Amino acid sequence: MLIKRQEGRRVYFKSDEVRACIVTCGRLCPGINTVIREIVCGLNYKYGVDDILGIEGGYRGFYSKNTLTLTPEFVNDIHKRGGTILRTSRGGHDTNKIVDNIQDGNKSGLLLNSRISILSGRPG
Repeated sequence: MLIKRQEGRRVYFKSDEVRACIVTCGRLCPGINTVIREIVCGLNYKYGVDDILGIEGGYRGFYSKNTLTLTPEFVNDIHKRGGTILRTSRGGHDTNKIVDNIQDGNKSGLLLNSRISILSGRPG
């Protein structure tokens, strides 16, 4: 859950410099499209992040460069669909290729969906 920053608290990123990515991997779980929708809307409306990519096909999507641009308008009604709009895969990925793609694509945040993990920080 994203919580809007409170007065007096610092935000350690400039929203116009952030490129966030969301990837679904592993098994499907109920409500995963709702989670994607809420992350996109939260990043956009609460934190001002406009550059949000969905990585299609699980981890392999990083090096096959299959991405969708995710906006609040695009994800508006995805919670009504089953499965995941990003498609998923299990295993068989090359971690080095993923890291290289994150660095080459200047991605500053990675949201891993199924079991949510957040990696932050500017690559470089």
